[in-house]
Amino acid sequence: MQDKYEVGVAEDGSYAFVRVAAVPITQPFAIEFSTRLVQVGAERGVWSFLIDVRGTRSVSSDVEKYNFAYRRADDIKVPRSGDFALVKDPEDRSFDFLELVMANAGFQVAMFDDEQAAVEWLAARRDHPPRDARRSG
Repeated sequence: MQDKYEVGVAEDGSYAFVRVAAVPITQPFAIEFSTRLVQVGAERGVWSFLIDVRGTRSVSSDVEKYNFAYRRADDIKVPRSGDFALVKDPEDRSFDFLELVMANAGFQVAMFDDEQAAVEWLAARRDHPPRDARRSG
């Protein structure tokens, strides 16, 4: 485990996860843990991702969030065919703009206040092939 985050795969192998420690999330830090999360998912053939940011907040500007969605995510090979569930504190609004721009950039992202609800959403989506696969069929 990193001091600032932990990356792994669910016991049943159905999704990769990152749990971020209580440190402010800057764009460089988000790129760091997102890169590792995507690597773990690719190594295990997992296209569902849970990002747990409870206990912390994004301190990235809206411009940085936009750049992450439209530039940096592609640079670090975030799969557009993946499903991303972000679990945050109920009162936290610091990720709202990120959810919007990621969705507008073509990523499947949903935010949750409850981890079990996020896991259930990922499970429901797992029963469907990735969007890229549906297009080619």
